[in-house]
Amino acid sequence: DNPFNHLTASRIAEEEGEGPLGFLEGRVFRGIPPVGYVYFVAVRPTHRQRGVARALIDRALEGFREGGVRDVFAAVPRDNEASLELFKTFGFREMPRRILRQRYRWRGLAIEMQMVIAPHEVLLARTFAHPSPASPDVPRGP
Repeated sequence: DNPFNHLTASRIAEEEGEGPLGFLEGRVFRGIPPVGYVYFVAVRPTHRQRGVARALIDRALEGFREGGVRDVFAAVPRDNEASLELFKTFGFREMPRRILRQRYRWRGLAIEMQMVIAPHEVLLARTFAHPSPASPDVPRGP
């Protein structure tokens, strides 16, 4: 089942006997085309740097793609270098906030207002025109 068919959804990474290791909150802004938004990713400190966030983001992107989303945005605190670098491995790029209005006109303004991006956050964007560089489907070098 696609967790992102609803307006908001959560993905939780769990390990038997350990409970939640991390979670991701995402949202689809309905319309033509639908727009995806990852607004929170968290991993238990004892399980960071073990691929939990990567697995959560990978599954979220898969859900967005299955739901017909072409553009996915994420807001990440400017000082969170690890998170910024992780999203970049999935093909996200830093974008000016006005990109939403440029791509979606008035609807983009409404989306931007609902995102509630804090002044200290960077807006990142990923378009599904090409596979994610972090995807296992992308050929690796020798």
